[in-house]
Amino acid sequence: FTSGEVMQGGTTLQGTLNYPRGVFTDGTRVFVADASSNRVLIWTSWPTSNGQNPNLALGQSAWTGAGAANAATGFNVPTDVDFLNYDVGNGLYRILVTESTGCRIRVFNGLTVTLPSLSPPPSSNSASYDIGTSAAIGAAPVCSTTQATLNAPRAAWTDGTYLVVADTG
Repeated sequence: FTSGEVMQGGTTLQGTLNYPRGVFTDGTRVFVADASSNRVLIWTSWPTSNGQNPNLALGQSAWTGAGAANAATGFNVPTDVDFLNYDVGNGLYRILVTESTGCRIRVFNGLTVTLPSLSPPPSSNSASYDIGTSAAIGAAPVCSTTQATLNAPRAAWTDGTYLVVADTG
């Protein structure tokens, strides 16, 4: 490591992190929820050097973007990410992104094994649906603690059948 400073002492760029929270790997790809830059960075192969740029991103329209967004293409403080092969025969994957300030889990369905359906920024990859909020995709978050809603979730995990959520609200 060459720097202990946020974003290596600079600004939001392709290879910098600003408050990374959740990390997931399937042994090949690496996913990082970059909370303060409101994005999920994806390395399609294991990073082998300090500052290595990710290949893909979800949540921002440019590598230098960092703003929170309620739109289906954005995030509001992502804190965790999970990746699941849900249709092995067709090589389709699902990405779950937990948002603490957004009070939801954003679900992206139908991604292929090699992730070619994800475009690098500018990103046009939209969430399929949200879990844990009564607000429609694109609307401001509705945070509450009921059987059907979330209030400041921190992490989520699934095996394809069950969904486990750590909700601090």
